[in-house]
Amino acid sequence: MPQYNCVSYDNTATFTANDTGATDSASQTITVCGPVKTGALTIGFWQNKNGQAIITGQATAGLCPSTTWLRQYAPFQDLSETATCAKVGAYATSVIKAANASGAAMNAMLKAQMLPLRWMSTSATQHWGNKIGAPAPLGGVAIDLTLICTPVGTCATYADVSSAFGGATGLTASQMLAYAASQSNAGGSVWYGQVKSVQELAKNAFDAINNEKAFAQ
Repeated sequence: MPQYNCVSYDNTATFTANDTGATDSASQTITVCGPVKTGALTIGFWQNKNGQAIITGQATAGLCPSTTWLRQYAPFQDLSETATCAKVGAYATSVIKAANASGAAMNAMLKAQMLPLRWMSTSATQHWGNKIGAPAPLGGVAIDLTLICTPVGTCATYADVSSAFGGATGLTASQMLAYAASQSNAGGSVWYGQVKSVQELAKNAFDAINNEKAFAQ
């Protein structure tokens, strides 16, 4: 399997007829796919100095463009509507550091995995001129929701997470974000009816995308 994307191989078989000794051949092209190469970056990047420099360094005065972009979705409406880019950077750090999968719900971990993908989904690539070098806007990448790697460190198994996205077997990253956000209250404290198993499926999907371990549909 290739590390990323799809590779096609030509497979030709040559055979000899027993009765005549004549030879013939047949060819078939086989396509093998690995995870889709998106240029996405993990949540750890966005709390380190390089990721923070991108967030806080957006060319703007006053209201940060990312403030409006994030607050369009319910889970991030606990970010102040007047937040500067410095405050957005601090907000991102606090959300990511709070990421935790323990307890009765997984809201915090799901929120942390969704946050950077929300930035990376726009054609302007987070309003800062594609400083992450993504080959294309992540929002338009169609993801196979029936084949999500878990855990991302080993991809020991592949899970069907479609039940966390309305039963869809494939959606673009932007559609995934919109659906997951529609299941949340403002601020992300009540999400997917507080059913942890469903929250985990959604979290795993976003985690796979952020780690470039998701397959294109």
